[in-house]
Amino acid sequence: LSLADSSAATITGSRGKSPAGFVMMTPVDNRAQEDARRFVFTGDAAIRWTLPKQTVAGRAPVRELIDMSVTGRALQNQVALVVTCGDGCSQTIPIGDAMALAEGKGWRTLELDLNLPATQGAQWQIALTGGKGLSVDIGAMRLQ
Repeated sequence: LSLADSSAATITGSRGKSPAGFVMMTPVDNRAQEDARRFVFTGDAAIRWTLPKQTVAGRAPVRELIDMSVTGRALQNQVALVVTCGDGCSQTIPIGDAMALAEGKGWRTLELDLNLPATQGAQWQIALTGGKGLSVDIGAMRLQ
């Protein structure tokens, strides 16, 4: 997991913040004690997850499921999910409208169909980009 604003920092624990402090991560409870993370944005930033290569190798099409609870939101046009699957392979999905609908309604699962080739052995990365005001708890992120 990396938290980035003007530069990136890799976080290995349950708490952290980006170098300029524009996104902070703290543990929260979902199904068990501290099994989810709360991300609070105070400026433009991104949260990036790098997936193991074998996670998506040989799969097509791919659906991404994110278990989340939105407690505050940025401007809708500032929130997106960016998925990369190797050189020249990426997709940006605006999710501001979905986040606005989910705000304050508890835990929901956001389902996204990815229109990307499942390249054998490619390193996939998923990034949630947002701006000031976005606060989201994420319990799980998975591909199927």
